[in-house]
Amino acid sequence: MEKDKQSLLQQFIKWRERNINEKQFILILSFLVGIFTATAALILKFFIHEIQNFLTENFDTTEANYLYLVYPVVGIFLAGWFVRNIVKDDISHGVTKILYAISRRQGRIKRHNIWSSTIASAITIGLVDQLEQRHRSY
Repeated sequence: MEKDKQSLLQQFIKWRERNINEKQFILILSFLVGIFTATAALILKFFIHEIQNFLTENFDTTEANYLYLVYPVVGIFLAGWFVRNIVKDDISHGVTKILYAISRRQGRIKRHNIWSSTIASAITIGLVDQLEQRHRSY
């Protein structure tokens, strides 16, 4: 099975070398990276707004609500619990992981690095941003 994958990859590389020059290939890859990055940003924004709406949909805006002080603490603990119990690996900073993968692991990143940072960020920002959003409304 792995030989099939390698042979398909090698066939693609040979086809690319014959039909697409290096500059065009870099431009195509840059475009794809931009599309995937924009998609990840939209997903992150969607999750953050859904978490915020879920937590504050029944709040009365005319009076103080002390849950705004509790949500950031809960968000930090939930993100820590998610990383510790579900991901079970250090996600640290995404750029650091990518640079490490390029320099030491031939550009291979762990599969969870694709989605774990997005979910952990959505949990943290969705709950922590509540206090900032409330502060802006005054």
